[in-house]
Amino acid sequence: MKKLVFSLFVTVSLLFSADVIDMGDGKAIFEKISVVEFKSGKIEIRDDHLEDLGEFVAFLKKNSSYSVVLYGRSDNVGNPVNNKALSKKRAIVLRSYLVKKGIKKSRLQIVALGDQKPIASNSTPAGQEINRSVEMILNTK
Repeated sequence: MKKLVFSLFVTVSLLFSADVIDMGDGKAIFEKISVVEFKSGKIEIRDDHLEDLGEFVAFLKKNSSYSVVLYGRSDNVGNPVNNKALSKKRAIVLRSYLVKKGIKKSRLQIVALGDQKPIASNSTPAGQEINRSVEMILNTK
């Protein structure tokens, strides 16, 4: 389902470059990876995201005019206060990873959403898995 939605989005979006998809209003996403998912209750970046994150880092190094907002999310399992704290920790871990790879911290903003504003329905395990994530939105302005 996630890939189908993404494919439809790519089809109707205006491409800034081969790597970036315009979302309008000065925002864009990196085509290769825009969401980093986490295991339930965990803050470690999954190994299956490292290759795509490497490409994202290379893109950011070549395109220093972009800043990134890291939207930390969680599923709705558990206490909302704890979920918000967990979503912030996930965003901080991803920011730290990007900084260690050479991206300036000043280009990376964190927004902790917890279980508010999910990107998928929390009524299914698949939706909950998608919501245990950090979404990376490029600012183009």
